[in-house]
Amino acid sequence: MQKNIITAFLFSLLTLCDSAVSLDATSAVGKVTVFQDRALVERVAKVALPAGASVVVLSDIPDRIDRETLKVSGSGTAQFTIGGIEYKSLPVPDSSSERVKAIISQIEKLEAEQETLKKKLNILNVQRKLIKDVKLDAVDATGAGKPRNAVEMKDILAFVGSSLSTLNQESVGAEERVKVLDKEIELLRRELDNLNPQNSSKVRVEVAVDAKSAGQADLILSYQISGARWSPTYTLYSTSAGDSSSVVLDSYALLSQQTGEDWSNVTVQLSTARPGMGLNRPEPYGLNLNIYEIQARTLSKSFGNSMSAPMMMDLAGAPAPEAAMMPAAEAGASIDNSYGAISFNLPKKISIKSDGSEQKVKLTSTSFTAGVTTVGVPFLASEVYDEIKFAVPDSPLLPGTVRVINNGTFVGAKEIPFTAKGGDVILPIGVSAEIEVKRTQLKKFEDDPGIVRSFKRITVQYEIEVKNLVDKPKSVAVLERGVVSQNEKIKVSLADVSPAALAEADPARISVTPGVWEWSLKLNPKETKKINYAITVEIPAGVNVPGLESL
Repeated sequence: MQKNIITAFLFSLLTLCDSAVSLDATSAVGKVTVFQDRALVERVAKVALPAGASVVVLSDIPDRIDRETLKVSGSGTAQFTIGGIEYKSLPVPDSSSERVKAIISQIEKLEAEQETLKKKLNILNVQRKLIKDVKLDAVDATGAGKPRNAVEMKDILAFVGSSLSTLNQESVGAEERVKVLDKEIELLRRELDNLNPQNSSKVRVEVAVDAKSAGQADLILSYQISGARWSPTYTLYSTSAGDSSSVVLDSYALLSQQTGEDWSNVTVQLSTARPGMGLNRPEPYGLNLNIYEIQARTLSKSFGNSMSAPMMMDLAGAPAPEAAMMPAAEAGASIDNSYGAISFNLPKKISIKSDGSEQKVKLTSTSFTAGVTTVGVPFLASEVYDEIKFAVPDSPLLPGTVRVINNGTFVGAKEIPFTAKGGDVILPIGVSAEIEVKRTQLKKFEDDPGIVRSFKRITVQYEIEVKNLVDKPKSVAVLERGVVSQNEKIKVSLADVSPAALAEADPARISVTPGVWEWSLKLNPKETKKINYAITVEIPAGVNVPGLESL
């Protein structure tokens, strides 16, 4: 009877303790979310899981990952739970010397022995638990209902005691050997470091899995990694016809990455989110105003020994400015929060090499009609510019460079700011050859102050000539530098303005800059129109006003 009990018990031990399995697996990048300073990578490892506990080992992970963002999930035909994940960074020596090779080989052998001992300790722990759970029932466990005699009870107690003693001895021996191996491996690694400083490292990720039944599993490993970026760029095609233009606006993404591995045939999402910025909002600080007394040490350097001793003591006792008055670090910081996170899902999978080279990917293409306005700024330039104005369709325009191609010719590039959907964008599409603008100073005279008058008066007359060079009507906006007084003692007045300039609140204005004068002219074919105005500035006698000479 006792032999049957002990034999069945040992068989159950062997069955349960055979479940500790280490599985080497390979993984591949399946999806990447690229931010403007990093990437979120998802890679998949397909594993055939046995029933019971397993450790899936992945050794093909780049060494630049942010381990704080490392997480794992999974699915498949096997029913399993993920117990934990362990990250290890292992140095990769760059040497071919025989001693280095020998050390690496020895370390690998010791680590393999150490891994075997750890598995053995797990098995011994399970065995100890099972033996401790043996019930010393007074009735035969076979179900026959026969009471156990004293000899059977004594045999069971002896078996449990001797088994526990043997298992404890084996556990102690295994634990001591693991500690010895730790020391030997550490000494070998130190010697390896001295022989060959490490230039790189590799990552080993171990995922603990417990499966109820055998089956296939897809383990999804995700992490953030530096070395990836993207930026928006645009190409605008314009075909002008009179006061309107047919426009095609193509948006692109410039992608590059140096994460340490190529991304081959992966699903890519682009995001404007900034995970590196963190979640802490800035804290405003007060502006403290105070009057500081001159410090004694400063005066002593300036005046030498001319100060008396009592005076020096009084100045030295003056209170020093508080440290809080000088928030230099806060004042120099700025955070761009002009828009929220926007994501773009690329329609097909792409491949990006890890060599830093840029890849241009098309995001969207939008066609629309925009009005064309011809704008002249004769005070600053003799050229006249054609511009289009349109409301942003579909999705917001991110900050980037727009390359403008007008009537099949590349005319230039311009940086644009973030513009929300529905917001207005004004873009130049080239220099117009259909309008000519000329600005002329007709008169300038000054009245010096006399005995009665205590101020100086300067009057200047200008004429702006606008000529339509083509046989079709044209609309022209003329922008002129305004003269604005910033002091109540400086008086500015306009006279003989023809035609009248647009009011600053007029919605037809193009310029949004305060102090700019603007005219909107409609010209018939080959027609010439003139803008005239006289400006008078009065200033107090003997006062110098910078900029007045440029009138």
